[in-house]
Amino acid sequence: MMKHNIQIKNLIQRQQGAVLFISLIMLLLLTIIGVSSMKGTLMEEKMAGNLRDHTLAFEAAESALRDAEKVLEGIVSRTAFNINTNGLYDSEQNMTDILTNSTTWETDASLEGNTIPGIATTPRYVIQHRFHNEGSNPDSSEMAQESEDPPTNEASDYAVVYARGTGATDNSVVMIQTFYGMKL
Repeated sequence: MMKHNIQIKNLIQRQQGAVLFISLIMLLLLTIIGVSSMKGTLMEEKMAGNLRDHTLAFEAAESALRDAEKVLEGIVSRTAFNINTNGLYDSEQNMTDILTNSTTWETDASLEGNTIPGIATTPRYVIQHRFHNEGSNPDSSEMAQESEDPPTNEASDYAVVYARGTGATDNSVVMIQTFYGMKL
């Protein structure tokens, strides 16, 4: 038994701390793996949040388009668009200036849609009246040949609706545009 104890003491005295060094290296590797997987998880979480915010903004803008269609269904005369304010504009108005101006979406220059829970700002929209004379369009004969209706030289009214929606924060903004045919 004494010989066995002496061998153990000799073994302990000969150790240089290799196990401690290897353990520290393994611990460092596990820490690096843990930190990098947390970074990846956080990035995926941010991407999912941004996608949700963008989807909410798109749905808010779509809702504003539906609200604009309801307004357009109630318009019976072209004179409603002669105001060039309150969100209703005629074809002569330069829409680039209106749409790029941030105050358009905060003031009476645009119309307010329905309030949506979970959205930072109520969606808004702008409607511009347009007038199209099919007889003056050189491509109208080609379009008429593709359709079953005979070509006409009648003029038609339509509206262009520009809608703006935000997501859960004002950092996510979606603007969409649609055309709406009208009988005036």
